[in-house]
Amino acid sequence: MSEMNGPHGAAGDRRRLFDFIAPTARLREIERANNATAERKESVAEHSWHLAMVSWILHAEFEREAGQRLDLTKMLKLCLMHDLAERRGERGRGGAGRRGR
Repeated sequence: MSEMNGPHGAAGDRRRLFDFIAPTARLREIERANNATAERKESVAEHSWHLAMVSWILHAEFEREAGQRLDLTKMLKLCLMHDLAERRGERGRGGAGRRGR
């Protein structure tokens, strides 16, 4: 996947890009099974953002522990993309039905 072309590969196909991006806003409304604090649940969007932030901040430490260079761009993409199935309801609300977790 090219940085400029997005997930569909066609830079000029703005409609397909919009169709991919627009539903991701719903991730703010989907709650995860775990709590962000004792008083409230964490949304899928909050979780993905926080995971990306932690990966960015601790990238050098992760490299040190792994003993090799780690691709930060790939790490951030994985953090942001890993729960996209949540937007389609494929994995169930709040973690119900998650396979292998």
